Amino acid sequence: MSLLIQNATILNAASPFHGHKRDLCILDDGHISFQPPPADAERINAEGAYLSLGWCDLQAHFCDPGYEHKEDINSGTAVAAAGGFTDVLVQPNTQPVLQFKNGIKYLMEGNASRLVQLHAQAALTLDTKGTDLTEMYDLYAAGAKAFGDGYQPLWHPDILLKSLQYLQPLGAVLITRPEDVNLAMYGQMHEGEMSTLLGMKGIPALSEELIIVRDLHILRYAGGRLHFAGISTAAALPHIRQAKAEGLQVTCDVAIHSLMWTDQDLESYDTNYKVQPPLRTEQDRQALLAG
Repeated sequence: MSLLIQNATILNAASPFHGHKRDLCILDDGHISFQPPPADAERINAEGAYLSLGWCDLQAHFCDPGYEHKEDINSGTAVAAAGGFTDVLVQPNTQPVLQFKNGIKYLMEGNASRLVQLHAQAALTLDTKGTDLTEMYDLYAAGAKAFGDGYQPLWHPDILLKSLQYLQPLGAVLITRPEDVNLAMYGQMHEGEMSTLLGMKGIPALSEELIIVRDLHILRYAGGRLHFAGISTAAALPHIRQAKAEGLQVTCDVAIHSLMWTDQDLESYDTNYKVQPPLRTEQDRQALLAG
């Protein structure tokens, strides 16, 4: 049966209807039409709601296998579908780590029957320890199109260099979380006035900027595709903008909470605001929104 969605505000920058309120019909064959609907179409009144393309989450951790008491594939995909996400890139930090072909198959084998399509970010290094490379070609052939160590930063510059070179013929993207692990060690929140007032060890914005500068220099030297996950500082953005202007294949993303809250919110002592990368300053938040 066709589905008529009425009075929805369209969000699609590539569409002439972007920002406009329209009725549209999803036909039996899956096509979308703005023409008058079939007489038997089911109707949904979407007044006050927005309609967009499906969203993609690049940093989901479904904890399956190994940590199913926190999350599993079924619960994770249900939450994704409820939030409007049609695609999820799942991080490799499971137990065992997502570093062998059978793990890729386990993650993706149910895609044919899911509303939400799961994609594998295969581990770049064994056990995500940053020292020995995984069998990336085999993982790519099994279905992994992105590689990285998830929430573990790539601290070893030679590993980054070799990985960019190895992945180039495959066209696969390397994902890294930019953080100098030594500068950030034992850090609890952003280093600044609030961390001083609360007596917490801070994580300086410099820990992110230094690694981004380093990694972009390596990208210029080696070539390849590089994605920075979870940018949190204003200082990082000019370097990425400049690299993109040079034609380097570099992209980045930002966590939604970095666009909404700042380190000032930790004054409430609510530990939900202790995230990684940490919430930064209002200046950082505004720069990320502009970016």
